[in-house]
Formats: sequence, C-alpha cells, structure tokens
Amino acid sequence: MRKYSSFIAMADSFNHIKSDLFRKLQDQNAFWSYSKPEPADLSDSDLIENVIVHLDKCDIMLLFELFPKRDIQKVWRERLVSQEPYYHSLNKYMAYIFFGIKNPDKYLKRYSFS
Repeated sequence: MRKYSSFIAMADSFNHIKSDLFRKLQDQNAFWSYSKPEPADLSDSDLIENVIVHLDKCDIMLLFELFPKRDIQKVWRERLVSQEPYYHSLNKYMAYIFFGIKNPDKYLKRYSFS
C-alpha cells in the first residue's frame, strides 16, 4: 500500500508542477496565438520549449523534475538550436549550464541549420 500512495503523491506533484508552469506561461502571454489553451492541450515538447524560451532558470530546473534530461535536451536541440542565431545567447546558456557542454559555440554550430 505504501508504494501505491507514493506513486499517487508523485503523480500529484507532477501535475502540480506542470500546472504551475502552465500558469506562469499564461502570465507571460506565451500562448497569445492560442484560443484559451488548457494544460492538457499542451504537449510535453511544447511545454519544454515554452518554459525554456519564456521562463527563468528556476522554472527550467523544474523541467528536470518532470522529464528526463535527454528528453529536454532533444526538444531544445530540435526546436531552439535549430533556430540559431535567433536564440544564440539562450542556447549558449542552456548548453553550458544545463547540459554541461564544454564548448557551446562548437556544439551550436554543429547542430544548427545556419
């Protein structure tokens, strides 16, 4: 029974963090082009991308409580690194601080389309 209640607590925590991030994104008008979105309407990839782009480092750190690092890095690389040089400063920050990439410029050049 203890395992089951622990699982429910984790699921509640997951939903609480996800809802909190969604609310913060709404406060930042990140969904200005959507017609009244609901948290359930937002894919995990869209949540990850929007948190990285619109919120601060504390909120980005919460993503690592929700998703595996490899999933966050995959979304970042596919959706943000691919938009180099538009997100260059953000991408360098993410590469160095969150993904431990020692030479961000070389990495960004390798994975960007520019």
